[in-house]
Amino acid sequence: MSIVEHPFPVGALVIPHRHTREDEYSIVTEGEIGFRSGDREVVLGAG
Repeated sequence: MSIVEHPFPVGALVIPHRHTREDEYSIVTEGEIGFRSGDREVVLGAG
């Protein structure tokens, strides 16, 4: 297991990608993060 901090500037975008050999979990400590899951767009806040 690895723990990595990825601070994103407001409005930053990450190229859509997949993880085929690992799971990815995110913890939002402030602000919001959005992502696509299938055809859905999801926005989550801190917590």
